[in-house]
Amino acid sequence: MVKVVILIFILAIGIFRWLSTAGRGKAATYMVISLFVQTLPFGFGKAVHVFIEGKMTEDDRFVRLGEFSNVLRLEMPLVFILFLIFFGFGKLKAGAFGIKQNVWIYILFFFSLITAINPYNPEPLAFSALIFPLVQFLILFKLIEANFTPSDILKGIYDGMLMVVLLQFSLAICYPVLGFESMAAIFRGEQAYEWSQRRGMTSAIGTFGHPGHLALYCLVLLLFFLGCYLNNYHKKKSLYLVLMAGITLVLTFSRTAIFCAIIIIPIVFLVHKRGARLLSVKNIVYFALLSGVFIILLYLSPIGYLFFESDSTIQFNNRYIHWALGYQIWEKSPFFGVGINTHVYYMLNQLKLNIDIPAVSFYTRSPIHNIHMIVLAETGLIGFAFWLVFFFGRIKMYYVQCQTNNTTANIFNLTYVGILFSVFLYGFIGWSPFILEIYSLCFLLGYFAKNQSRKSINVHVRRRQFEHSN
Repeated sequence: MVKVVILIFILAIGIFRWLSTAGRGKAATYMVISLFVQTLPFGFGKAVHVFIEGKMTEDDRFVRLGEFSNVLRLEMPLVFILFLIFFGFGKLKAGAFGIKQNVWIYILFFFSLITAINPYNPEPLAFSALIFPLVQFLILFKLIEANFTPSDILKGIYDGMLMVVLLQFSLAICYPVLGFESMAAIFRGEQAYEWSQRRGMTSAIGTFGHPGHLALYCLVLLLFFLGCYLNNYHKKKSLYLVLMAGITLVLTFSRTAIFCAIIIIPIVFLVHKRGARLLSVKNIVYFALLSGVFIILLYLSPIGYLFFESDSTIQFNNRYIHWALGYQIWEKSPFFGVGINTHVYYMLNQLKLNIDIPAVSFYTRSPIHNIHMIVLAETGLIGFAFWLVFFFGRIKMYYVQCQTNNTTANIFNLTYVGILFSVFLYGFIGWSPFILEIYSLCFLLGYFAKNQSRKSINVHVRRRQFEHSN
């Protein structure tokens, strides 16, 4: 019921802002995109099918299949798809679903087919918990791409993410700063409040169920507004939003996300300033110096003990145990794994443990805290090879395309590069990139990153060199 009230509230505010903007004689269609973006961190959806419903673990927790949950849902994109079609925004570009434009989607479909026929897979249709929402998001993005100008798309995403930052920052001020404990449970229930109390300290949790999820979400928000700031798009406002997202991130006390921010922010600055010369010796030295400064400041800060004292050793050991379990799963099916979105269920029901683990039920009911190990266990060496090609291929493609003569493309490309680095690095220690709220936002920002022509890049680079020489 709370989610319904929240959704109605968001839509009411959005409609009011839309009418207000239109009433001043300004184009307001971008508000549709803004409204969609504002719904992402809430994870709205309606379940239509639940796998292995009702099964419980020894410690009275619901059994889950894997990292993408047990549920097939109708997601919020479906609402916006129907809205756009009804109001005449239903056209699609020619070849919108062709292989050339969607090669990685079709590769994922291929591995889904492998999952369905995999003899090691304990639940053949488990992959659909990823594919079903992904297709809904993809169709919506295709409609947005075909019916809105690039500037309106950027404007809509910017406005929506601005509203999200304001909300998450305000919630972080309410809790933990002001101590309003009810705000920690209002969106995701008492379990969210319990997670906000982990390690004996109060952490910001926002609209999420775990501080780590909010932290990674804020890192993505920060990277987007940093890209806007560096490209002089609403520069002053973007700087404020970078600071607000950063403060919210810190208030989650998520070591993994804070560490990633320390590494990724210097990389984004260097990609923006140096472009294709990113891997020069000079830039590597710059990166080392910038990261070193951030690490020293972190050590001297009030939260330095989280990294250098606290329970960091215990948490590393916990992750090592999970990684060892993932390795054992991979050994059972080294080439194609045990199937997308099945590794948790496989651990619990079919894996014969050959290592001594204390509190074994905790490890066998939770996703492995390493997305790279998850991919290896679920799709095998072949899937893992494609996984690496995707990351390094995309980084190589886009990091040289952040200095074109297209500001909108520069912002999305720079953000996408930052996201790729962040997800890849964060993924060694956590599985948050695989929750719906986060991967849908990354998918949105990555979808609108544009592969500019080499001619466009060279013309712009030559122009900048000419201006600099004069």
